Amino acid sequence: MEASQPASRSGDGGGLLPEIIIASTGLTLGGDFWVGSTAGIGWKDGSHSKWLIFRQPNLASVRLMAVSEPEHAETLFHVFVSRYVNQVLKLKDTFQTFRVHVLGTSDLADLHYLHGDKIVTFAPKKGLWVSYGFEHLGGPELVEPYEVIMTILDDKPENCVDPKIDLVPERDEYAKQAPYLPHPGCFNIHDGAPAMMEAMLQSWRERIKPRTVTIQ
Repeated sequence: MEASQPASRSGDGGGLLPEIIIASTGLTLGGDFWVGSTAGIGWKDGSHSKWLIFRQPNLASVRLMAVSEPEHAETLFHVFVSRYVNQVLKLKDTFQTFRVHVLGTSDLADLHYLHGDKIVTFAPKKGLWVSYGFEHLGGPELVEPYEVIMTILDDKPENCVDPKIDLVPERDEYAKQAPYLPHPGCFNIHDGAPAMMEAMLQSWRERIKPRTVTIQ
């Protein structure tokens, strides 16, 4: 899927400019199931490739939704990747856009909810499985997915976007009329968002269903 490029007003008060905006989300159910995604960019610096991911929140994104309840937490951000590329990196060449997806679950049957190409699955502790996926969105394929995932697991802050200026000064206005950006990382593109959400909720209900004990 190509990164969506709706027209959105630029931060300098000028006219409408093409933007590359990528949806980034997180969803936690019951504490033992979560999915999430983050946007990323890759570009050429001489003969080497560089990349960054946009962890949330930051000054290059707009939060459109945030739900926090004991058994359910959910967020949705729109990430203005082209503004960071143009105003901070000041790149003149083409660049790659991608998303990294993560899924954590206590049930191996849930691994099909991971979107993108599965790069690695591991068990950080008994009874918990974590998988990472990589989804190329657009531009030339410049980064190596396995390297990206392994670096993220090392938690190196130098690979995270940290803009020092607000790249979306019209944040409140944008949040009121944000365009719809499909996010396959959170729903099945064939069945639609309601079907994907209901499947995950049903899976969660089954795992927390009280056990019935029959006394003979």
